[in-house]
Amino acid sequence: MKIKTASWHYKLVSRFFDMWYANNLCPYMRRLTLILAAIFIGIPSVLFGMAEVLVMVVKGRDVLNVWINSGSGIFAIYSALCAVFGLLTWAAGILYGFGYSILYLVGKISKYLETNQSFTSWQYERAKRAMDHEPNIFIVWCKARHDQICPMVQFVGEKPNEDQ
Repeated sequence: MKIKTASWHYKLVSRFFDMWYANNLCPYMRRLTLILAAIFIGIPSVLFGMAEVLVMVVKGRDVLNVWINSGSGIFAIYSALCAVFGLLTWAAGILYGFGYSILYLVGKISKYLETNQSFTSWQYERAKRAMDHEPNIFIVWCKARHDQICPMVQFVGEKPNEDQ
């Protein structure tokens, strides 16, 4: 069977998955049906659940009691599952927004500090002081063990002219 790369299903599957497995139709069709099920069933269910949780919160209902007392029909089970996924989606969205906001603020502060002359001169002085100190021998040893290259050792006396 030949599948054209210009077809809608190839473009859809290649957007979500790598096409290195494409020597067999079965894994291709499994991935295609998974994507289509997520698009036509999963996304509307999550959106329904998000709306359901939002309505319950606005009305002031206890979400757990509504799920327990909603009956045992298939729609009640589906509604409860959608509400769980909707609640998880709201939580993930809030966490993502919070994390993005923190990273945005940190980036703005970092950019401000990079352009601030007093901060850059302070960083320069700090780096200069750090370079004047002798490196920690255990850190140098761990780095040498990691790189599997042992540096040469030269023994130097207290004063520069007292080489041994």
